Formats: sequence, structure tokens, C-alpha cells
Amino acid sequence: MHQIKQNILETLTQLKGSGRFASIGTTDFVFPGLTVEGIEEIAFPINEVQALANI
Repeated sequence: MHQIKQNILETLTQLKGSGRFASIGTTDFVFPGLTVEGIEEIAFPINEVQALANI
């Protein structure tokens, strides 16, 4: 199992991106719907108060 993890890590470190992307069309944003007991739904992007509450 260790060798598989090592191979995946080596492969991922070799990936290079151009930093560019293209998109055609639009769609409605779908909130993740992440909820945490005692905190309710987590904001997206998460705010500082909620991040600290999860620690």
C-alpha cells in the first residue's frame, strides 16, 4: 500500500497546469449544503467565525 501512495504522490507532483480555463454556457450555483451539528449550515466560502467553531 505504501508503494501505491508513493506512486500517486509522485504522479501528482509532476502535473503542471497552464492556469487557464475555458467555459461555455452558464448554470446556477449549487451550494454544497454542508451542515455541522451545533453550527448549522456552513457558509460558502466559509467565514472565520464558522472556521474557528469547527476547530
